[in-house]
Amino acid sequence: MLSRARVYVLKSLDETALRKLVHRALTEERGLGKRNLTLSDEGFQMLLSAADGDGRRLLNLLENASDLAEDNSEIGVDLLQVCSVIPVDVSTRGRSLLRSDFRAA
Repeated sequence: MLSRARVYVLKSLDETALRKLVHRALTEERGLGKRNLTLSDEGFQMLLSAADGDGRRLLNLLENASDLAEDNSEIGVDLLQVCSVIPVDVSTRGRSLLRSDFRAA
């Protein structure tokens, strides 16, 4: 019996490709361009590490962080830590989020 399933091998994106992806997401109008957000160099390095070459993961983390950011602001490491799976102090972060104290989280 023949299977109709196809196997797609996705290759990891390099830093240059991921940087281009972030730039497009932050500047294009159909992305986050209207919000005038910037990303710190440390923030990009954190996204790069968390994404592990996966552009979809990188964009999802960036979108989650942008949901918490104010327009015309910088997305920094503190905001990305709230959105990422990088453990900080989970119980403290959870209490802060429940109190809607995003900056403390």
